[in-house]
Amino acid sequence: MRQAYATSNAAITKGTCSHELGRRASDTLHNAREQVRLFIGAASHEEIVFFPSTFDAMRTLASSYCQLLKREEEVILGDLGDRHSQLWKTASRNGLFRVVHATDMSLAAMAHLISSKTRLFVLRSASAFGNVHDLGDTLEFLQALEIPVILEVSDTLQYGHLQAEKRGVDFLVSDCTGIGAPAAFLYGKMHRLERLPPAFGGEQSLLQCTCTDESGLDIANWGPIPERFDVGMPCLPTIASIGTVVERYNAIISRPMTRTLFENQAKYLHEQLRLSDGLCVYGDAENRAPFACFNVSGADSVIVVEKLKEHGILVRVGCHDSRQVHENNDVSASLRADVSFENHTNDDIDLFVESLRAVVGKHSAINPLQFA
Repeated sequence: MRQAYATSNAAITKGTCSHELGRRASDTLHNAREQVRLFIGAASHEEIVFFPSTFDAMRTLASSYCQLLKREEEVILGDLGDRHSQLWKTASRNGLFRVVHATDMSLAAMAHLISSKTRLFVLRSASAFGNVHDLGDTLEFLQALEIPVILEVSDTLQYGHLQAEKRGVDFLVSDCTGIGAPAAFLYGKMHRLERLPPAFGGEQSLLQCTCTDESGLDIANWGPIPERFDVGMPCLPTIASIGTVVERYNAIISRPMTRTLFENQAKYLHEQLRLSDGLCVYGDAENRAPFACFNVSGADSVIVVEKLKEHGILVRVGCHDSRQVHENNDVSASLRADVSFENHTNDDIDLFVESLRAVVGKHSAINPLQFA
């Protein structure tokens, strides 16, 4: 990012540009899109659009897609986070379509929800507590029915091997913070993106706009993909960071047995927490995303976080955008420990678990309800 600010932070240009910084900026954007294309298995770099966050990407899809839906048509949401679910529920308040929630991610349950009015599925690759959903059969089934699918994969992006084009994913949304880039991207099959109108306008969203034609209607020609969905000037340094990080991950993922090693490490984290006394660990041990959610029995989560800081350990605390899931488990929040396969080893996991056990042991010795 520092290099991008110093050498190529300029306005993105289309076509030929005589300004050196403009050419560098355009090349940086093109390279980032190409790296993401290789990483997710897209057909063209033009199918990639960058956003500050997954919320912005999903908001763009919801705002744009709802313009195509008619009255009584349905959008089915499967295990989405609270913020993303709310986007679709808000978009449906105009009464033109309705939102159906799917709590069971199995193929049988999904098939039961489908009706002649179903127009879109919006799914998440992993649950709030870190279990990776097996969506292969579901995606194949929906593809056969020609029902578009939006898949949010932020929690499993580290595993790579997404193969979006081959798996029949029409739209794919992901945050890149898990691999070290402070931004997000949206992938969409070209024929799907071309049907969508601009969501919020912007300098390059429209090619031409005239006030009225002979019938008194406004006329607008939408811009090309992906510029149609670019709102304002993109933040080039963050886009450059995506290109750099994803290029590195492309090299890592291409190594033999890499995904197996990553999955084993995620499973190891969950198993070690399960073996620790005084913890309530959520989710199943199999098919793990690279994080684990847990609570210390009888202890305030915020206090546990502060005690872990004394050991040099940082974990997240909260409902992690899944309040309803936590309420279903009779808790208001949980602790979340994430592993980065580039930065952490099983020895680091052992150190974390050892520190957590020391905190739990001190908590149990002092007071069964709170820390001193």
